[in-house]
Amino acid sequence: MSQPMERYTVWQILFILLGLAGITAIYIGFYSPDPYAVGRWGRVSQLLLTTIRIGMPCIVIGILILIHLIKIKKAQFANVALLFGSLILAVVIAFPFANAKFKSWLDIRQKRDLFHPYLQLAPQKLDGVDDSMDFKIFCLGGSTTEFLDSQDRDWPDRVESLLNEKSDKKVHVSNQGRQWYTTQHSLINYEINLRHHQPDILIVMHTINDLLHNADFCYFSFAPFKEDYSHFYGPLSRILTNPTLISTMGDFISMFWYHTPREVVEQTEFPGLAPFKRNLNTLIDLAKKDGVQVILMTQPNLYKVDISDKEKSKLAMLNSEAIGDNKKWSYNTAFIGFQKYTEAVKEIAAERNVILIDLEQAVPKTLEYFDDDVHYEDIAFDLVANTITTEILYQNILD
Repeated sequence: MSQPMERYTVWQILFILLGLAGITAIYIGFYSPDPYAVGRWGRVSQLLLTTIRIGMPCIVIGILILIHLIKIKKAQFANVALLFGSLILAVVIAFPFANAKFKSWLDIRQKRDLFHPYLQLAPQKLDGVDDSMDFKIFCLGGSTTEFLDSQDRDWPDRVESLLNEKSDKKVHVSNQGRQWYTTQHSLINYEINLRHHQPDILIVMHTINDLLHNADFCYFSFAPFKEDYSHFYGPLSRILTNPTLISTMGDFISMFWYHTPREVVEQTEFPGLAPFKRNLNTLIDLAKKDGVQVILMTQPNLYKVDISDKEKSKLAMLNSEAIGDNKKWSYNTAFIGFQKYTEAVKEIAAERNVILIDLEQAVPKTLEYFDDDVHYEDIAFDLVANTITTEILYQNILD
């Protein structure tokens, strides 16, 4: 004769319901992730959220089934305890190996040999420059000068080929752009590393990196705005902290749990304009003293009045660098800021009587030409190089 099944007591039912309520509260939080984290981690974030959203209910159901099997004596509590104990022991044994792998990954990601104590990132090497050149052109700027297209060619290399093809001069064009670099970086780099090589022409293009320094609440800033840019650590923020595997996992998961919407900052005044203008003027002063021709360029960008939602979603720099724990720039702020910095470049060119190439007007503001706010698709590299080459030849600089 079979024994009657034991009934759940009120306290047992209450304990289970409270546990379910707590787990439900935790679970719901993963449906309010931080949009910044979702965008930053891409497919990894989607995989994590999908795993949590599907995995948590499955785990809870499995635990409830085990509890019931123990209750009806179809499973032994000791065996279940042994199962969970084995899982915990496996995690403890695997942790040192996972932690070592994490440290190795962290060392690779930080790439400390790329950093520079004064310029944040080490400047580009200056190769191929010798006295046999008729003209030496140095291109100063940020990543939009440094970066290559899918064929591993940059626009300075294209300009060099076009100038040597279309003129009878032997011209070398050196790419001295560096990601994260501002006018201050280029000014220091010119004075310390480039000036004594006696270039004939400096092509200077800066805007986006100087502009983003005004967002002094962002993840890369550690103090209110300072005119010497010392508040903004940029790539150095990667090596300022020494995170552990556990802290990184906690921070990573917390990004996707109960996110509180950030305050949207509307800003029309930009204190960084003053040092931006000063740095450009000082660079022009040094170049003119050395007899170097300066060409200023406005920076092509995707910002426009009638921007679409799809284009806004591609503004990676606005959505990742002008954002902090509690605040973020509005699109209108970045749009106004870009306009003001562009006008500053034009004004300086007019006041200092230097050549201006208005690349912003030359490159169409569409996703055919832009991968994000300012970085180019392949088709834009040729357009930029052709525009610069045409203007240099038109101005008879090489003569």
